[in-house]
Amino acid sequence: MSKIKIGVLGGTRGLDFLTRVLVNHPCAEVTAICEAHAGLREKIRSAAQALSGRLEVFSDYDEFLSSGVDAVIIANFANEHAPYAIRALKRGVHVLSENLPTQTMGEAVALTEAVEQSGKIYAYSENYCYLPHILEMRRIFERGEMGALMYAEGNFINDCSFKWHLLTRGNKNHWRNFVPSTFYCTHSIGPLMYTTGLRAETVVGMETPLMPYMAAVGARSGSAAVEIMQLEGGAVAKSMNGNYRRDYSADYRLIAESGTIETDVYSFGELRVARANPKSGGYDIETIAPPYRFDEIPVYSYKDMSAMHSFERADVYLINVFIQAILGDSAAKKYMIDVYRALDMSTVGLLAYRSILSGSHSVGIPNFRNAAEREAWRNDRHSTDSSISAGSDLLPSCKSGFVVADDAVYERVRQKFDAAPMTFGSH
Repeated sequence: MSKIKIGVLGGTRGLDFLTRVLVNHPCAEVTAICEAHAGLREKIRSAAQALSGRLEVFSDYDEFLSSGVDAVIIANFANEHAPYAIRALKRGVHVLSENLPTQTMGEAVALTEAVEQSGKIYAYSENYCYLPHILEMRRIFERGEMGALMYAEGNFINDCSFKWHLLTRGNKNHWRNFVPSTFYCTHSIGPLMYTTGLRAETVVGMETPLMPYMAAVGARSGSAAVEIMQLEGGAVAKSMNGNYRRDYSADYRLIAESGTIETDVYSFGELRVARANPKSGGYDIETIAPPYRFDEIPVYSYKDMSAMHSFERADVYLINVFIQAILGDSAAKKYMIDVYRALDMSTVGLLAYRSILSGSHSVGIPNFRNAAEREAWRNDRHSTDSSISAGSDLLPSCKSGFVVADDAVYERVRQKFDAAPMTFGSH
């Protein structure tokens, strides 16, 4: 059987996936990378061809799609995935979206219908869902021994102010400078939905002001946010995400009728399970530590997985899930985040921001599996991005209104990047 030919849009992450997972993969190979930045293209060409001599590097997306690829990994700017995914699907190409699926609710409708009409695999690579301890949390919950969910909580705290120059390079119009505080929400919300299989039916959003330490680097949005959700079946969930002043943290908690499963805040990768014991009147507490196994599907890695940190393993798992789903593996399709589940995770953030702008009133979340529910959002083009929204469709980037930042701020950020350039986090 011939290998699946994979193309990657976005050279930095393209090389990551190539060197970590896809060199000598028995079922797939990277045959094309598309990258807009000319200088980066030449670096990619040299590095990639040393690993895979058949690989071509493109600047034009249509030429890239016409190169014979069977599947594409969309890894460009996080607010621009939907248009490229839709174009690929319409060409009969499978899609793995590496970051937020859509920027508007209208894009969500268009993406859903492009997937349905194409009959191709669409997967969302929310990598926090594929962290080894999150996969283990899912297995524990799926066994049913914890009972019905009562409360879920996910926190993703990542103060990027110190590396904003590496992320935005002084580009005033970089998406990180203007997207809503709730936009980048699936690192906190995604694992809650992935482990429980539940979706949110309503959301209330709240955000902090634009803090001085973020304004100083050119951000124009609220600096952090909280989303409170009512889930199907009656459970309540809370998500906290953004540039809070704390060292990095990604932690999760599921409280169910028979006990609690939670990640350890200070020992990343460990789980703590507390089961109610009616006989003792207390709880039986178990700590579960790595290593965890994920052998439900064939998993191939170019590098030694025993030496990888959790996030490298997550990338290996999600790419192999995508490949095996294309090949028709039923277990892979079970673990894949399809377009409906992707939008369950991401549209919470889009609509939580509507809640914020309305004074934190509750907003209903459509189920995109239902054509009638999504129809109402077909022409919704509201966003904070002036390149795609205008007039009343253009929303302010924070609850206090439209923020104007001096160009001198971006010049300082650009100079700091130029003094020590890196490609880290460019997507």
